[in-house]
Amino acid sequence: MTAQAKTPIEVLKGLRESHAASFAGTQELLKAQKQTQQAITKALKEQPRTVPDVAAAAGLPSKEVLWWLAAMKKYGLVAEDGMAGDFPIYKFVEEK
Repeated sequence: MTAQAKTPIEVLKGLRESHAASFAGTQELLKAQKQTQQAITKALKEQPRTVPDVAAAAGLPSKEVLWWLAAMKKYGLVAEDGMAGDFPIYKFVEEK
């Protein structure tokens, strides 16, 4: 007796079912990351700020804000705009 081959739709359905928990966890992580980026962007759109100022405005830890600002700077979303004591001031770069 030979097993009947599964159709691509059946295979995909099986994969969706077996990975549902992983998919849900990933969706929650992406949602949290989007909220963090939006909070940082909002703080910088109001005015240029240092890392501690952005952290206070966004309600996030400074180390997390620093990581996000480094990534956002890499992709041209923020730029340094001078210094305030020992801290660089970051500003939001308006889209062209």
